Amino acid sequence: MGNWPNHQYFNLPFFYRQQYELVGDSTSRYVIGVDFGTDSVRALLVEVESGKELHTEVCHYPRWKDGLYCDPETNQFRQHPLDYIEGLEKSITTLLREV
Repeated sequence: MGNWPNHQYFNLPFFYRQQYELVGDSTSRYVIGVDFGTDSVRALLVEVESGKELHTEVCHYPRWKDGLYCDPETNQFRQHPLDYIEGLEKSITTLLREV
């Protein structure tokens, strides 16, 4: 997996350290898709051969949900970088746990 930076804001290799038993036989292959939206991140697990959607997970950005970094009166909407990283981690780990 290479050497990953061990920085508090870039500690993404969490999913390499955890093992999950996925649905299907040992020859099945899977892909995870991730979509970063305005107020949430979505993760999707798909079986490669069939294209079957196995599970989806949505994680709403906590700081966005609390109204931080947003000012609707001036039409200014921003996200905190940690929302992306924490949302990615939470959506993927929950996705894999729920399969």
